[in-house]
Amino acid sequence: MQRLISILLPREQDKIKQLVISKCQNSISALISLGLISMATPVFACPSGGHRILTLSPTGVEIKVNGRNQYQPAKVDNSLSNSDYIRLARGASAVIYCENASIWNITSQGTYQVSQGCSSTKRRRNCDDTLRPINDPSKPYLISPRKTQVLTNQPIIRWNAVEGATSYKVEVSGAKFDWETTVSQTEVVYSGEQALEPGYYKVTITTDKGLSNKTDNEPGFVVLSDGKVEEITAEIEQLQQQLPDDESQVLAQIYLYRSHRLNAAAIELLETLVQEGDQTEAIYQILGETYDLIGLPRLAREPYVKALELSRVNENLEGQASNQVSLGEIDVALGQVQQAVEWLKAAQNVYRALGDEAQVEKLQSRLDYLETKLN
Repeated sequence: MQRLISILLPREQDKIKQLVISKCQNSISALISLGLISMATPVFACPSGGHRILTLSPTGVEIKVNGRNQYQPAKVDNSLSNSDYIRLARGASAVIYCENASIWNITSQGTYQVSQGCSSTKRRRNCDDTLRPINDPSKPYLISPRKTQVLTNQPIIRWNAVEGATSYKVEVSGAKFDWETTVSQTEVVYSGEQALEPGYYKVTITTDKGLSNKTDNEPGFVVLSDGKVEEITAEIEQLQQQLPDDESQVLAQIYLYRSHRLNAAAIELLETLVQEGDQTEAIYQILGETYDLIGLPRLAREPYVKALELSRVNENLEGQASNQVSLGEIDVALGQVQQAVEWLKAAQNVYRALGDEAQVEKLQSRLDYLETKLN
């Protein structure tokens, strides 16, 4: 995994709004696509907490979510909010990634409120309130870079393969910038012939049959300034020095990418781990989350299903409920309402077992609404 860090670090948030506004003064759609203007609010648009468990001892670490009466065994990648509690038995330990990119290393027996070790942050969380799109498979919808900031000025551009298409015209456009090429595959690296200056860019894909994503208002990407790239790179290197092993370093790097809206870099690293056969539950759940966040619910389904499978093997009730909810909301977006209802009812049963009546009630409201769609 250390090899992955050294390879991906050079390649692929706070200035995002200024960048978009400066380059797209008259483009409200660009602001919407990057989540800077909200449209409508789904029930579960964001992960439940901004802090994450990176590593923990095999036994002796428990968490209690605010509003619940009982502690549950902690798992790697459990989300934590400031009001939650973490309890360690004698000899147990845990390492927490805080949402402000600091590390909290707990090695002493005791009960701690998360706010004791992870301070609040003003950093914008990497989620938004826009509705999930459907992603028409008959069109070459953009996969990457999509709703993301990028660290490189030669991004890899990927899109959906369209049945019957033999070539694709790829166009990248920005303020005073236009580039295009035609290829037969579904991936191309921007040539770098003309430098991508910091700012916002759109990608249009058109098949040789004339099918295009141009009218679908798809989100584009933002190229960061050299100064911001250096700042993020230093932040990653600092994190790595604080963590004990490759696995925790990789997870922390992914969380940091996500917090900076470097979604393309996060997906690239996650997909590499999946291709290498990684069986870490967190890897699949975060991959599903990230695809979901950038508006690709069809691609989010498979990693969510795998994460659910692993959460059952690991007896991780929190992970089971979270993945079931996510799969339910994806099925809502895809028009598979009956399947969505089944997922959400299953999640409701898990939350009931966890003693989380607030989530049970929230899910019941969602189920009541979906039942009207079935009648």
